[in-house]
Amino acid sequence: MKDSSELKEVTGTRAGNAILFTCPDCQKDNSIVYNMPKEFFRDTRKASCSSCRKRFTILTPDGSPVKQRVYAQPRVR
Repeated sequence: MKDSSELKEVTGTRAGNAILFTCPDCQKDNSIVYNMPKEFFRDTRKASCSSCRKRFTILTPDGSPVKQRVYAQPRVR
């Protein structure tokens, strides 16, 4: 079995409860459907292409939907 460092990294995008990615070798569009809410917060996943069966590490940016608060400057009176 390959280590995660040996797998090629591919950027995926979120669409509802699925993660979409394109295989860089065969240009096939693939999707990963997740059922558990905790899966939404993961930044990386291991998946394989449905066409050529090569394994990749799927990177999903913005894993956390919680944005940091930005506070306004205090008013000077």
